[in-house]
Amino acid sequence: MSELTPLLAGNNNNNNGNDAENELAEPVPEESPTWRHGVFNFLEAKTTAGRWYERFMIVLILANVAGFVLASLFVTDYNDEVWAQRHTGICDDWCDAIWFGNYADNPLGVLGIGSTSILELTTITVFSVEYLFRLYLADLENPEKYSGFTGRLKWIPTFFSMIDLISTVPFLIDAFFLREQDLVATSFVRMFRLFRMMRVEGRYGSALTMMDDVFAAQASIFGTALFVGFTTWMTISSLYYVVERTNLDMIYCGAAPDYCPEDVDTSLCNIDSWGTTDCTKAGCPPTEEYPQPCYNLYNSIPMASYYALLNLFGEFPLIDQHSAYGQVVGTLTAVVAVAVFALPAGIIGNGLEDAIASKRRNTETGPIQEHGTLTRGFEASTDSSRGRWYNFIHANTSGEAQAFDLFINSLIVLTAFTFMLDTLSDLPSHVHIVLDAFELISVSIFTVEYVIRVYSIKEDPKYNKPGGRFQYMTSFLSVVDFLSVAPYWIEVITTGRVITPYSDASSTASNAVKALRLLRILRFERYTHAFTSFDDVIMRNSDILSVTLFSALLVWVLFAAVLYITERDNPDSEMAENYKTVPHSMWLTLLNLSGEAPLAQYSTIGKVVTGILGLFATAIFGIPIGVLGAGFEEVLEEENEDNVQELEGNATDANNGPAASEPVQLGNSFERSMYQFVNGIGSKVAQYFELSIYGLIFLTIAVGCYQTLDGHENDLHQVEWVAVVIFTIEYLMRFIGTAADPQFSNGNNAIRCRLRFVVSFYSIIDLLAIVPFYVAWALPNTIVNDYDEYLRMLRILRLAKLDKYVPSLTLIDDVIRLKYQSL
Repeated sequence: MSELTPLLAGNNNNNNGNDAENELAEPVPEESPTWRHGVFNFLEAKTTAGRWYERFMIVLILANVAGFVLASLFVTDYNDEVWAQRHTGICDDWCDAIWFGNYADNPLGVLGIGSTSILELTTITVFSVEYLFRLYLADLENPEKYSGFTGRLKWIPTFFSMIDLISTVPFLIDAFFLREQDLVATSFVRMFRLFRMMRVEGRYGSALTMMDDVFAAQASIFGTALFVGFTTWMTISSLYYVVERTNLDMIYCGAAPDYCPEDVDTSLCNIDSWGTTDCTKAGCPPTEEYPQPCYNLYNSIPMASYYALLNLFGEFPLIDQHSAYGQVVGTLTAVVAVAVFALPAGIIGNGLEDAIASKRRNTETGPIQEHGTLTRGFEASTDSSRGRWYNFIHANTSGEAQAFDLFINSLIVLTAFTFMLDTLSDLPSHVHIVLDAFELISVSIFTVEYVIRVYSIKEDPKYNKPGGRFQYMTSFLSVVDFLSVAPYWIEVITTGRVITPYSDASSTASNAVKALRLLRILRFERYTHAFTSFDDVIMRNSDILSVTLFSALLVWVLFAAVLYITERDNPDSEMAENYKTVPHSMWLTLLNLSGEAPLAQYSTIGKVVTGILGLFATAIFGIPIGVLGAGFEEVLEEENEDNVQELEGNATDANNGPAASEPVQLGNSFERSMYQFVNGIGSKVAQYFELSIYGLIFLTIAVGCYQTLDGHENDLHQVEWVAVVIFTIEYLMRFIGTAADPQFSNGNNAIRCRLRFVVSFYSIIDLLAIVPFYVAWALPNTIVNDYDEYLRMLRILRLAKLDKYVPSLTLIDDVIRLKYQSL
């Protein structure tokens, strides 16, 4: 049988050089399908049976992962809960034999292959048989590359082949070659079976492909960023080592042996110049077995590097133990180094977002078509009462209907507030009676409204058919309406309580019913379409989200499993307690992936793992959130067509108008001179005055911070006096010059423009910064003195005046106005 495909065979004929003969030549017959092709198509899910097998494999893989996670709950060496005990808990020996395989002496112990379970044996059998078939059929996957014995050897190191081997070989080694050994990998490799999801669900394979593309595209800049980040990391680590290696507060005794006191007084310890700790005087002397039972967390640069890494991630778990110089280094880290160190993670995140955006452009399906609950623009006939009710309750065609709709919305907001108040148990009894009565009236109104909505919906052409009412009742907003009233009436019927003089916050059922009242807030979806837009985002980005969410899930579960293995035997009891099961580990790992680091005393391997997790995994884990955010904004922009010219107003028309060519003189000469002087216009003196005002702002803020120190509350008060007088003069000059300020005087008389100035943002800032000083001076020994420290802190608001040179607040205002509809 020829190894050439028909295309290659045709090319071979072309080499004979005779086109006419080629046209008359008989075509080379294709290779007829054999049982090998049938099995290959089955494994590739190209047949009906193959697709069912694919679903079975997905269930089997997920069952294995769930089995590993849940099995950790029933390892009594680490979990001492009553329900987790082997013989008295909820999972007996047969439960362990079927699902978990934690113990070698369970009913499957007769097999003599160590601890195992029926789930594990089934999985190994299925995976092994499939692997052997795939190895045998590798030439059908790529005839040119994997044919023959040598080709199959080339297939073995491929990605999916290695995943299959990692998922099975450790078990086989443990069961048949190292029976006396308990390989941790035997149970841990179940987590790697998640990677097999990429084989059975093809689109998940693009997750790793996308990551590979990102690293390839960003290789040069990523290398530079890594070098900068590494240099920053080592610099901060060295600085911490220098300033903290002799700090007694950094001595750690959490993993000290039993002969040491439970609470070692570290103030009695000694630290030499190299950071070596001796706590003999504190009752924890070194021994041959434990040469340093207590140690300084910064006694070497490698030790300091882990905590410096946490700081560079933005976490400071040891902040209350740092020395003064350590706090200086920490401040430098927080202000400068974090931004530099974030470059590698930012490059990964931006690269993934670019790849996702590119994929979205290549698979764009056009704008989203929204389908509302009701027929848009429909108005029912008023010949029947049902039609009139439809127009009143659904279409809102009259002023009375719109007023009723506003009344219902107001009632929703009020019931939300009463729900919060009713959870307070210390309210007077008459208040609870009023709240319960208000709730009864509100629910009665909501119930009547719901009944009318369901009754009149048959007028809508969309529901004017058999089963139309049921279709409407199962729509999102209708379900919200139902759930906001039905539980209340069920509770009234079952308990007989309607109005009570007390809060029944201790009742779980009652609290659940009350919490369901908050669902009424979702009724505002009729106006905001927020959840409709969110649904649009998910539908449009479903493929991308499936890839990124799977990647995030993979990272989460794998790192949680690794940290469970490395930290469950941590000598620090707090660390071991928080990683005693995989579910416990998943919670802490989730916090780590979200950028939090509540714990820091990891084992050496655990520190390496959490370092990798913070460097790379956090960027990957945050991509689904980024996709949702970008998609949400994209959909809202389509719906609301942001108009950038909103910020420019009619400036273009004004510049092109007849008045643009002739500048208008505003105010009289004195007002113009005041305006120009305080704004640094027209002379060097004016510029120096303006700069001195900003310098005085920084000086007064520094003095205000200094006065917060204990015993220095009244120091340098002369500076404050001088500053307030100067600020007052400046404010009066601005007030006088307002008539010449185009922002306030254009089209307004002298009184109106000054009123506009007084209520403007920067005028209020000035007043808040100087008026409290005069109030405290004019009213000594009064209530003002009780709040003097708060009034003084209003000086900080003067920083907002620097917006003229660094337009931060103006920029934020522009962004809010530009994105008002989306927000």
